[in-house]
Amino acid sequence: MMAVIAPVHDRRTVLKRTMRTLSRTVETLSLLERDPPLVKLAEMERMGSYDLPGLREAGNDVLHLAASVNDYRRRYWQLENSIRQAFISTMRSRGYLPAFSREVDSLKGSIPEALIKGDDRVWKYTYDRYIVIISEQVGRDMAGAPTSKEVWDLMERKWASRIDVLLAKVNTLIPQILTLRSMLRSFLHGPDRPWKDVRVRGPKVTPVKRPIRPIMVMKRPIPVQRPPRRPRKRLLGGPKRQVIGPEGGHR
Repeated sequence: MMAVIAPVHDRRTVLKRTMRTLSRTVETLSLLERDPPLVKLAEMERMGSYDLPGLREAGNDVLHLAASVNDYRRRYWQLENSIRQAFISTMRSRGYLPAFSREVDSLKGSIPEALIKGDDRVWKYTYDRYIVIISEQVGRDMAGAPTSKEVWDLMERKWASRIDVLLAKVNTLIPQILTLRSMLRSFLHGPDRPWKDVRVRGPKVTPVKRPIRPIMVMKRPIPVQRPPRRPRKRLLGGPKRQVIGPEGGHR
């Protein structure tokens, strides 16, 4: 269940909560992940948090920037779908696309994020193990199957330009978010100063670069998608009781 955000009725809490959300958004963008925490800002606006005295102009700037971050999320989502479709087309053209395969579904689902982040380690490791099973599923010799390097290099060449656009958007958004966060912090400590008079220095930001490669202790294949377990049917009502004796009709 999605957490319910309690209404905010004071200026200080609104500003602090907004700054925390902006900080988490920077963390998300720095890792080239898809879903910045925009929902909290939209929920705060819906509850009228930015309509408190002196916050409307600041709120407008927050929401304007949030719209730009949402555009990043939309582009990311579209790129994910395109990469999945391209992977399926590649496997089909080579004759290694079974009618149903949890292994193919797992590889298809994980390649967009791996490709966008530029980290091929786990995905290639998984592909090299799953292609054995996939070859058996289509009844073909594994020797003719595309290698993990072939598939990865093909996909990377195909989507390099769109990934570069996404990365450029990230490196534009992060300085803007950090600047806005600094302005909100300054505004928090100067309650009598109008928002239009808030001035801060631009942040020094190290650009985000691919690959995003977290430290790996152990390589494991990406797990296949298991079908959901069906709950056991429960008997309706309790066990029927048989009355023994004159009341039950037994003599």
